[in-house]
Amino acid sequence: YTAYPMNIGNTVRVWHDWLSPVNYTWDELATVTFADGTSLDGCLFVDYHETAAPWIAGALARAYHNREKYDLHGDYAPLDLPLPDLDYAVAFNNSAHVPTIILQEGCKIIHASLSQHDEATVSTEEWIAGMAACIQQTDGG
Repeated sequence: YTAYPMNIGNTVRVWHDWLSPVNYTWDELATVTFADGTSLDGCLFVDYHETAAPWIAGALARAYHNREKYDLHGDYAPLDLPLPDLDYAVAFNNSAHVPTIILQEGCKIIHASLSQHDEATVSTEEWIAGMAACIQQTDGG
């Protein structure tokens, strides 16, 4: 664990419970260099859950969304982007003006924010598509 300003660090938290047997919280501040030599410098915050039933996942996705709207104190505005065809998909800027998504497909949920510190290397559309692909994969894929 490395502490950074604003109490941001590289951490992973894993837990299990009856209604949501698989849960991860991932906070990462990093520079990633791609095969073509370009790099992405930024922060990725992800909450990932696999629930016991799709209705639980839907309720949790809506709860994340309602909390985000409340935290924005009336400044909530969806991002005008194409969203994947999932059970639940929303994209907006959070209170730090960072693209944030809540995606749900079946029993899986991703609530994530990506902050790129320099000029954007990955478009918000590419990032959303990549996150959606993660929850659309089956256990065997």
